[in-house]
Amino acid sequence: MKLSFAAKITLLAFIVDAAGMAGLGLIIFRDSAQLLRNESLDDLSSRLDRETAILAELLKKAREDALFLADSLERQVGDRTRELHERETRYQLLTETTGSIIIVVAPGGAILEFNPAAEQLLGVPREEAMGSNYFQTFLSEGNCQTAFEVSRRMLAGQASINVENELITAEGNTLYFRLNVARLLDDHGKLAGLVITGQDITERKVAEEAIKSSLEEKEVLLAEIHHRVKSNLQVVSSMLSLQGNAHGDERVAAALADSERRVKVMAQVHENLYRSQDLGYIDGCEYLHSIIHDTQLASGNPAQSIKIHEELEELNFDIDTAISLGQITSELLSNSLKHAFPN
Repeated sequence: MKLSFAAKITLLAFIVDAAGMAGLGLIIFRDSAQLLRNESLDDLSSRLDRETAILAELLKKAREDALFLADSLERQVGDRTRELHERETRYQLLTETTGSIIIVVAPGGAILEFNPAAEQLLGVPREEAMGSNYFQTFLSEGNCQTAFEVSRRMLAGQASINVENELITAEGNTLYFRLNVARLLDDHGKLAGLVITGQDITERKVAEEAIKSSLEEKEVLLAEIHHRVKSNLQVVSSMLSLQGNAHGDERVAAALADSERRVKVMAQVHENLYRSQDLGYIDGCEYLHSIIHDTQLASGNPAQSIKIHEELEELNFDIDTAISLGQITSELLSNSLKHAFPN
């Protein structure tokens, strides 16, 4: 059916309006009005037919592009939604199944997240913990200072801190935790809170304290043993000295004096161990200096006038090495004092 000129004009205006291209439609409509004055009706009708076809094609292309963009946007939104859902699922699985506590704290101390492990270990339901102040709820007064220092360092820009700290349970018991405190940043890079993760090390801490206490007891007992051995050796040394002074034979007295000197060397080892901070080792310089001093005194008045120059390095000896080295040093020095100076 052939459309009249007026119908074509109406159809053209409708197509322009439907395409949402009001500006272009006004221009075309204005140009069409100009053509009414300058062109013949047949030429104008042909021109309008062509322009109508062009606009129809543009409208079709615009619809296709809009459908394509809508479909692409829908796919992107769907992909992003699935990704966010998967990440949320993994995060939820991690926080709910891990044996470590996970607590998210706002800069002011309000608890923003509290996982099931924290509920179980600290004995506080998540509903009660949410919004409460972490520092006031779970930290003792003695540990608040440490927590505030950690917060200060985090506010200053430190990414994360590892610290051992005590947390108070709902029943008032104290648990020991190895905590990692990390910064939580918002989209603008500003501090939005702290993420606190931690493992319960209470059993290990209790075991360490028990071992430390046991070790201290053993060190006291060992020190007492060294002290008693030293005392007994001094008694033996004194008895040898009395026996040597009471005996008339000089050779017997000299032999007893040598035995007394050797006993004193062993007593000196236990004396040094008793006074040492480490009961397994003694200070080699101090020990050898004592051996030299005692040997010179035991050699009599003439030997005391001899000046001995000591060059000793800083060394530590165990008890077996100290006894052997002390006896060798004492023997060498005693023989030198006896035979190297005939006058």
